[in-house]
Amino acid sequence: MKITYLLLATTTVLELLSSTFVVNGLVGKEKTIPIFKTSIFIVATVAYILMLPDTLTTGSYLLFLLYIKWSYNESWKNSLITLILCIILVGIVELVSFFPFAFMMHGWLSDIMNNLFASLCSVILCFAVARCIPIQHLKNWCKKTEVTYIAVVLFSLILMCTAIIDLKMTMHLDLGDYIYITVCVVLMWLLVVRLMRYRYEEKIRKKYFDAFCSVIDQMKRRQHKFRNQVDVVYSLHRLYNDYDTLVEEQKKYLGKLVDYEMPTDVLVLENPIIIAHIFEKIAEAQEAGLRVRMKLSCSLANCDIDDIHMIEILGTFLDNAIQDMIATEQKEFLYIEAKYENGIIVRVANPHRKMKNQEIQQMFEDGYSTKGEGRGIGLYHVRKLVQKYKIDLAVENQNQGEQNYICFSIIMKESTL
Repeated sequence: MKITYLLLATTTVLELLSSTFVVNGLVGKEKTIPIFKTSIFIVATVAYILMLPDTLTTGSYLLFLLYIKWSYNESWKNSLITLILCIILVGIVELVSFFPFAFMMHGWLSDIMNNLFASLCSVILCFAVARCIPIQHLKNWCKKTEVTYIAVVLFSLILMCTAIIDLKMTMHLDLGDYIYITVCVVLMWLLVVRLMRYRYEEKIRKKYFDAFCSVIDQMKRRQHKFRNQVDVVYSLHRLYNDYDTLVEEQKKYLGKLVDYEMPTDVLVLENPIIIAHIFEKIAEAQEAGLRVRMKLSCSLANCDIDDIHMIEILGTFLDNAIQDMIATEQKEFLYIEAKYENGIIVRVANPHRKMKNQEIQQMFEDGYSTKGEGRGIGLYHVRKLVQKYKIDLAVENQNQGEQNYICFSIIMKESTL
């Protein structure tokens, strides 16, 4: 009895050693298995498995998860992915190792001896796999959001099908089975919704990344046109002999040069999606005959707001400003600003009559609009987004010269950067 117990403990230790080798390979650390922590994990897990009833031995997976987190300082998400991949890979290796002992050696040795030798072969194979095969790339691939969502949905579907098959075989389900199926259905529904949103966001990102490439091409063309305009300014003296006329014509052309230079300022934002979106709105404003001024001096690459939501916020501000300037026949200027003052401040301003605080508050109510029924949802949605990300939203009147401007700003404090 004692020998059998010792052989079972030895087999368990070998299986755990196989798992630690594979975990080390998945994490990507070369020859850095933490001996002390691994020893504590193996002793604790063997004691847990041997001392508790079989129905509770699945709790050893929790010990395994804690070991990965403790030993390699991985995030909980990465630790869980590593654990699942380790179980799958070790399971495949053990299946290969146990096959010859289960069929070819069956009857020659006792089952426990066959398991012992098979476990020893598994240790050797797992060590070889961890050292010779770059299995960390498999973990990096599984870390992709889309792959994770699909994997969990499929896993939940398999578990639910297992419960349904069990129902057909036994014609009854326990309370735990009902909870089990309900959790799987809810999990599948939530992840399918997230997956659809992820696909939509990827589509938006691709759209604006392609637009960003177009922005670069347009900037190159504008640079070429800019040089042509400079040549025109230099050659005007050949057309106008009168000094005052020459100065007036040069002033006209120099005013045009500002519009040719302006779009390149957006590159300081360092976010291709946002750059493409703002450039698109600039082009739209210029086509409507509006003049745009930008003061961009900080990056929006790491502002902790999803790109898709940032372009929704900025797009709403810019659309409203453009439409308002067209409606009021104001031509200059539409201001766009991004600066850093103890946090990132992004501002869009356009000429507008001075508004009362009550009017400003009404602008963010669901359905409220001065542009017609059903069009007042943009600013309401912006308010929901800034509440979600816990950033500040400010709307104010500002005087620039003799003209009042209505300014919409989002302020991202240090804690959100």
